[in-house]
Amino acid sequence: MKWRKLKNTKDLVQTILEKDKQARNDDNYLYLRVLQTVAREEYQPHPHEITVELFLLNMSAFQFPPFESVRRSRQKIQAECPWLASCEKVSELRAENEEVYREFARS
Repeated sequence: MKWRKLKNTKDLVQTILEKDKQARNDDNYLYLRVLQTVAREEYQPHPHEITVELFLLNMSAFQFPPFESVRRSRQKIQAECPWLASCEKVSELRAENEEVYREFARS
């Protein structure tokens, strides 16, 4: 499925979550899978072939979605599709981190 044919980042993330259980538990791994998919479908350099500097300065040119968009998409999908949720331990840690952040934001 071509990246351009996917409606948006959410569709790509959902496709990955449906196929890869590890991606449900680890946002960094999920993002790597997103980068690999976009690079393959858009004939861009593979993520392991580019430096961090080149990646950060050219994310848009490589058509890589922002990390935060991937994370938010994952969060929304997992709220809507419980069968794609992370394992219980990861869910608990995420909920705890969210509460800590909310307290920080309020202060």
